[in-house]
Amino acid sequence: MRNRAREHFVPLIEFWSDFVYDQARVAPPPDPARHLDMMFGGLTRHTLQVAEGNRFRFACAGCRNNAGSRSEAVCETHAGVVRGTLEGMRAVPMQVTWHPRADGSCQLELEPEKGSDGRPLVPLARLVQGVRLTMEGDAPVVVNQLTSLRTPVTNETATLVRRLGEFRRVEELARDTGLAAALVTAILEQCYQLGWIECTFAQATRDESS
Repeated sequence: MRNRAREHFVPLIEFWSDFVYDQARVAPPPDPARHLDMMFGGLTRHTLQVAEGNRFRFACAGCRNNAGSRSEAVCETHAGVVRGTLEGMRAVPMQVTWHPRADGSCQLELEPEKGSDGRPLVPLARLVQGVRLTMEGDAPVVVNQLTSLRTPVTNETATLVRRLGEFRRVEELARDTGLAAALVTAILEQCYQLGWIECTFAQATRDESS
């Protein structure tokens, strides 16, 4: 989900967020609390207390990690999986905080991650390595070398794919292609579901709305 190209060390919470993100993005669980209960095999029990837009709060009870000497690494792994799951479901980068208590209970709170200026981060997309655009006669075709699939696409999709060699913002792509921002977003969503693009998030520019 996030561009790690310049990072030499990935903390546990970031690793697990990235690890579960794609799974939740492609197949979002209908009941996130039940899904998390099954993933953690009885480590704790999750109750979704707040789900307002992209703000969430989970109450956790009976946490084995809180019984005795608590391991922060277990908390970071747990928080990373919860964050990655919700980020995948909402396609929004989130920040997570947790508040463990001595009685084995805890609260995890998630809300949209913001840049240093206080505004929500904005998405950027680029082609996955091994995906390329080619022409078969007059018809544009996307070739996925990872799956060996060749998929005919519309001219609008082809126009967009040609500009995804590096991470690009929706506003940039709309300006460069002449396509409406809503159409660019819809095409990018389809490309993501097909496994053609990856995304990351960055601080909004002055012209991007909050």
